[in-house]
Amino acid sequence: MEIKLTNAFFFHRKGILQFIMRTFLLLFCTTVFSFSTDTLFSQNEKITIDVDKTVTIYEVFDLIRAQTEYTFIYQADIFKNIPKVHLKKGAVKVTKLLKENLPVKDFSITTTKDNYIIIRGNNTSKKQQDPIRIKGKVTDKSNNTLAGITVRIKGTNRGTSTNADGNYTLTVPNSKAVLIFTSIGFVTTEISVDTQTTIDMVMEEAMTQLNEVTLNAGYYSVKERERTGNIVKISSKAIEKQPVGNPLAAMQGHLSGVNIVQSTGVPGGGYSIEIRGKNFINGGTDPLFIVDGVPYSSQSLGSLDVSGQINGGNISPLNAINPADIESIEVLKDADATAIYGSRGANGVVLITTKKGKVGKTQVSVNLSNSIGQVSHFWT
Repeated sequence: MEIKLTNAFFFHRKGILQFIMRTFLLLFCTTVFSFSTDTLFSQNEKITIDVDKTVTIYEVFDLIRAQTEYTFIYQADIFKNIPKVHLKKGAVKVTKLLKENLPVKDFSITTTKDNYIIIRGNNTSKKQQDPIRIKGKVTDKSNNTLAGITVRIKGTNRGTSTNADGNYTLTVPNSKAVLIFTSIGFVTTEISVDTQTTIDMVMEEAMTQLNEVTLNAGYYSVKERERTGNIVKISSKAIEKQPVGNPLAAMQGHLSGVNIVQSTGVPGGGYSIEIRGKNFINGGTDPLFIVDGVPYSSQSLGSLDVSGQINGGNISPLNAINPADIESIEVLKDADATAIYGSRGANGVVLITTKKGKVGKTQVSVNLSNSIGQVSHFWT
């Protein structure tokens, strides 16, 4: 009996050991094959394309997401230069579809066991992403150093300014940055960094409006910045916008210190003009009119005996000048007038310059306008 009991105990221990080994082997195989099966499934998963079509890469991602459990992770601007993708009808593997439309040389694709697809760009080198320290010197065309020139990174508020020797240093985020050089009196200039680490800039002086405007001062012309007297000007552009028949009417309200009032409401009536008020107690206030360098009479063309009851005998002599033919009108308001024209310019001088022919192709322009005026409560 003892032998039988010993054999039974031995077989019992052997059965327990086999059970443990089988359980361990089962758990090990289950664990190993579970990883392998999941990876195999992810690599061979397919999607179905219903019709042939041309779509963007983002629409390809939407199609994959709609038919699988994949989630894409990528930078927002990484696909800005990718052309549209042509998809053919049928079933295709996800991995094959991505590799065909995202070149390996430009993109790296990583798939995780959690069904995440991570896409990274390979076309941006580390050198381009690293900050770049830029230095340089700013001068003018005469090779004079310029201090206080603002150097700024385009699209940001980061920048610096040149020191007394015209030197500057600035750190930019990458080689795609653009530097903007600005200063009062100079033309704003932009330059790309690219692979440069030293950028020297030669600033160009800006042609200001004071240099561009030329005034007629009587017997000579002077630039706006060089004039010493008080001269006001109205150009042909402002005159052409006004439907008037007299140059004095076009000047109303456009020139400071010049007061122009029409003495009567009758069309063709005269105008009273005062430049900086009255200069004589009992004398007239009419200025000296100069048309293309020739004195022009300011006396009325009317007569009290003929038209005294209609317009007070005051008919403006400037009615004979078409405002559309005038290039510009300058008014001398101070000592310049008397210095050039003597006592005749005591009430100021009105210089009228008419249009002249220009070099170039022959051009014909026609301006047509009409108006009807009626005097209210006119005495007959």
